[in-house]
Amino acid sequence: MHRDHFARDHQFTKIDENLILARLHRARLGVGHRGVHEVHWQPATGEEILVVDRAAFDSSLARQAIEAGARLGCRLDPRVLQDLESARA
Repeated sequence: MHRDHFARDHQFTKIDENLILARLHRARLGVGHRGVHEVHWQPATGEEILVVDRAAFDSSLARQAIEAGARLGCRLDPRVLQDLESARA
């Protein structure tokens, strides 16, 4: 993931330094039945491959949304609620 992808291209949010678990220079991506694709990034381009703490990133994004005035919630299909209640019984 490009570090400033969200901020520069879509103006969503920056990825805080404390959310970054590792910086990589190459990645091997599985592309289904087509096999594996290896991608190399050159640090000189400013592009980075980041490994982020997804749970912490999601929490940070939710916190920023709330601070900007968003109300967060969750909608569940009634069938899902029935399945959850059945599983608890």
